[in-house]
Amino acid sequence: MRVVVVVLSLLCSACSPYEPHQYTEPPLEAPESFVFYEPEHKNTPTLKANWWTLLDTETLSPLMVKAFQNNPDVDIALARLQAAQEQLSAARSSYWPQVTTGGVASRQRFDSLTGGSPQAGIPGQQSGGFSGFQNFFSLNNSLSLELDLWKRITSRAQSARESAEAQAALYVSTKQLLAAELGDQWITALEQTQLLQLLDEQLDTSTKLQELVTLRLASGEGSALDVLQQKQQIATLHSLQPGIRRAREQSLISLSVLTGKAYDQEHGWLQTARFPSLPDLPAHITPLAVLYGRPDVESSRKHLQAAEYEVAARVADRFPALSLGLSYDFRAADIDNLFSGSLSSMAANVVLPLIDGGRRRALVRQQEALVEQRFHEYRKVALQALAEVESSLLREQQAVEFHQQIEIRLALATQTLEQAQERYVNGAESYLQVLLAVQSLQSLEREHISAQAEMLRARMVLYRSMGDLATPQLLTSFSYQHEDNHGHS
Repeated sequence: MRVVVVVLSLLCSACSPYEPHQYTEPPLEAPESFVFYEPEHKNTPTLKANWWTLLDTETLSPLMVKAFQNNPDVDIALARLQAAQEQLSAARSSYWPQVTTGGVASRQRFDSLTGGSPQAGIPGQQSGGFSGFQNFFSLNNSLSLELDLWKRITSRAQSARESAEAQAALYVSTKQLLAAELGDQWITALEQTQLLQLLDEQLDTSTKLQELVTLRLASGEGSALDVLQQKQQIATLHSLQPGIRRAREQSLISLSVLTGKAYDQEHGWLQTARFPSLPDLPAHITPLAVLYGRPDVESSRKHLQAAEYEVAARVADRFPALSLGLSYDFRAADIDNLFSGSLSSMAANVVLPLIDGGRRRALVRQQEALVEQRFHEYRKVALQALAEVESSLLREQQAVEFHQQIEIRLALATQTLEQAQERYVNGAESYLQVLLAVQSLQSLEREHISAQAEMLRARMVLYRSMGDLATPQLLTSFSYQHEDNHGHS
């Protein structure tokens, strides 16, 4: 009973010689708002985790589902998360007593000339010299438990838990990056497809113009130069097609890889897909929301916290370790009588490090340096996260302005072409002015498609850089699922 009282007293008085710092605040002073953030409406909805549904649900969403199910990077991140979870389970196993059992069976020969005798203390044997054999059977059972006096076990378990949650955040980050890359390739495929369709329309228009100038030449109203210039215009349009086709096929190859399958040419959805309209900017985009919502920032913070708990564990390694041991063995010379004799013992072992050449102290300092490294990495990731959001806001702002200017130029180019055609028919201008107006309009039409694609790309980059609103809930769910049954945290 006294032993139980002593053990309970030691457990209740367990304390850590090093109190880990809790990194709950961002590693920098975040501004109140982003410089380039100007939401269009006060009632703009907040960003959803599956942001791609705001852009397209018929073609992009099915691709996202396939990518999340089949992409190797997602599978790799999930495997790392599972490995970290098992590492956490292994670390928490030290809270439990370690029970082992083992058996021994031996047969010894004794010679009467040497005065050999059976071993004493074995039930069923008689002393005295003899010649013959002696059997020995034993079943050894032991139980050992290390008392967590200095919270070494707790600190290691906490470190493993933080590392596992860091991998959970990286898993979310991997899916975010995949969604952004897939969205970019989806936009590229749409852009190049619409450019090819536009080129076909422009070639049809240019061919009709060639027929017109050829008829005028035959009637004596035009010149051979007009025909040659128009043929050159058509040849220029044809020369654009190979590069656009190559860019489209390359984007489709990338889409196949991202969705985890080999490339095929079954992409009928491209023929009917169109650019989605640009949604309003999400509400409540603040630097603090970004720092708490970005999974890569959260992962860096968790790695820092794990390193901090490891410092506490290494400091505890420098203090005495106390463990309790209990053994209960069965021994006999005849296996039928194995359980007729037993031997039990109980002991408390104390291990005190005295001289190690400064190894444990060096390990503590090494871990403290790692904590310093992790903190600066955490701060760097946080700075990059804020910079990415600010840059993506600026990029979208400039893309929208450029798109607006392209639409103005398109309207002016259309009016210019109408005036040039009218004056050419009336003989007031040469065909060169018509040709220049056609070239300008067709070039602007292609730029208009690229400008639409750039606005959507900028918005996708913004969605990715803002983080995933599901990250805190995912980590909270992870914590509940892996809560220690004994209340250790």
